Amino acid sequence: IRLGMPGPKQDDPSVTKLDVYPKVRTLATGDTQAIRVVATLSDSTTRDVTAESLISGSDAAVASVSPDGIIKVTGKGSAAVLIRYRDVVTTATINSPFGAPLKPGAPSDDEARTPASVAMDVLVDKKLAQLGLTPSQKASDTEFLRRVTLDICGTLPSPSDIRAFLADRELDKAPLAQVADAVIVDMHCEATSEKMAMGHYCDGRASLVVGTHTHVPTADAQILNGGTAYQTDAGACADYDSVIGNQKEEPLRRFTTKISQGRYQPASGPATVCGVFVETDDRTGLARRIEPIRIGGRLSATEPAA
Repeated sequence: IRLGMPGPKQDDPSVTKLDVYPKVRTLATGDTQAIRVVATLSDSTTRDVTAESLISGSDAAVASVSPDGIIKVTGKGSAAVLIRYRDVVTTATINSPFGAPLKPGAPSDDEARTPASVAMDVLVDKKLAQLGLTPSQKASDTEFLRRVTLDICGTLPSPSDIRAFLADRELDKAPLAQVADAVIVDMHCEATSEKMAMGHYCDGRASLVVGTHTHVPTADAQILNGGTAYQTDAGACADYDSVIGNQKEEPLRRFTTKISQGRYQPASGPATVCGVFVETDDRTGLARRIEPIRIGGRLSATEPAA
């Protein structure tokens, strides 16, 4: 400005489109490629703006990109090249195949697919073929959730996420009154909140959601709004003159001194048999009645009414 450089004018043409050449290129490790950036302006003229653009790469392990637009392939995979000129951005793609390019395969018919999922599979298969990669075999639900969560979040899924996902998929595979006469979900975890959330999540799709693992029967046997029977914990079948079924001495020692002097030993007194009684509707598979079961031992007894 001090030297007299004119500033922008109100009627200067703006950038309406930004093109890069080549847009997609397949190269081998060690190859180089220069790119050219062309801007289309609002006055219908075009300009080579390569030297004025900001050019960068997404993955230096696949391709390094110099500021003047020279790309050198450094490894296998696929990398994006980001080009910015004024306020417009575009990209180019560099592919470096792991093997000989393959012919994309048609989506398999081993499971029902919606049109949307088929379209996604076509795009994925095309990309894998460009990179010379053979698609992996069908993943289990657990493997699928782990891969997706790692890809999106960079962390493993939490135990509660896994349980909710698997329960959702399994309930869809065996819908009540269509495939299954009854569906029972055993929610084996510590937190009562997780068990209650799973009950509401499965409500209307399972006959019974019952918690286990915390060993003590809860007093909340009920039928949820959608018709699913629920109890937070059925309770252990054990001697309740104990610490969750173990002789009291060793657990108390560990709690009070933080010192272990031996293995837990099962309590051997009179046991209480705990459980849940559920009556389901033959037509819908949903619950008509739920009652807790406690027979014998120290706990107050309760049995289903006749």
